[in-house]
Amino acid sequence: AMKFLVDTNLISELTKARPDPAVRAWVSAHDAEMVMCWVSVAELRSGVALLPQGRRRDQLHEDVEALIEDFYEESEVPLQGATAEMVAMLAERNRAAGLAQGWPDIVIAAVAVEHGLVVATRNTSDFPGIPTINPSEAPTASGESGGRDA
Repeated sequence: AMKFLVDTNLISELTKARPDPAVRAWVSAHDAEMVMCWVSVAELRSGVALLPQGRRRDQLHEDVEALIEDFYEESEVPLQGATAEMVAMLAERNRAAGLAQGWPDIVIAAVAVEHGLVVATRNTSDFPGIPTINPSEAPTASGESGGRDA
């Protein structure tokens, strides 16, 4: 069963030449329980589209499309009217609490609330009042937390 909705920054970490080992380990341990939503697909593809033509862009395009294929499951987190309602509700709640939350993050938060998922992100502060986990701080599956400065 799905447990985690991955934030765009977690997926983009995996496209780096040397991704954070803690993030890599966490993703390997949880990949069957992870899903990304359409707003991350849009963010990732925009990131590629904004790069100048060339080998780096081509490589990133390949990496991003492979990750989208792995983690985007439209049937798991469909784009639906209820999500729009939830976005509006969270926007109102955030404003009342004096919290700033960017548009993609508020959509990811809404999808997570709607589907009872925990947001896996490197920036937990982007998701006020939403259950989150930061894989770069999470102990690895084997129980060791070292190896970060290797």
